[in-house]
Amino acid sequence: MQVNSAETNIGITPTVANPQIASVKINGSVVNSGVTADYIPQKGELNAFAIEVTAGDNDTAHSRTYNVSIYVPLANVAATGQRTSYMSGDDGTLQSGLDWEFHLSERFVYTDAGDDWFTLDDRFTGLRWAHPTTAVSYSWSNALFYAQDAVVGTNLEDGWRIPNVHELESLVNYNESPTAWLPFTTLESDLYWTSTNYDLTSAYAVNMGNGLIALPWVGYSNNILLVKEMKQ
Repeated sequence: MQVNSAETNIGITPTVANPQIASVKINGSVVNSGVTADYIPQKGELNAFAIEVTAGDNDTAHSRTYNVSIYVPLANVAATGQRTSYMSGDDGTLQSGLDWEFHLSERFVYTDAGDDWFTLDDRFTGLRWAHPTTAVSYSWSNALFYAQDAVVGTNLEDGWRIPNVHELESLVNYNESPTAWLPFTTLESDLYWTSTNYDLTSAYAVNMGNGLIALPWVGYSNNILLVKEMKQ
């Protein structure tokens, strides 16, 4: 289980069906049924709780232990995916941030949408991505116009847009190449436009191969991905 990094207290309220014949311990300490036990969490690591329930008298008592782990990240931002450590204290050592692996067995749900389109649902961010089987590139303004009018797949799904810089960065894994990390087989290790502009002449783009953020001239042609919220 993972909670917001701002949490300063973890409350556990164990409740048994019959307090007259059952008792509860959390990490070896007796707690009353239906009463909240408060704990100060350690951030950046798993907080483990062993909840032991014992029922019956001394001669027929039976116990069962339930193990619960609660992770409180150091910061309420996504982890970069970096696993390799080159120096003590670097990102590979700390691996700070929200890690989808703590609460999702499968982050991406890939779908062949038909008509040479693929969609990718990211259950960590709640975003749906769309990509054609062949890479397409546009100038920045044309990319925005294209996204607004785009219909995807045999269902002609609309409501798309160009992602902002933070949304596009959420697809970058700094320990994996994009072809190994994402099911999009046609994703290029190259610049992709974001909807975030710096001024009238330049806008931010993300290199999906190495995560580098660039500020190309808006007249350049760069690759695009389409995005929208999954609920739409």
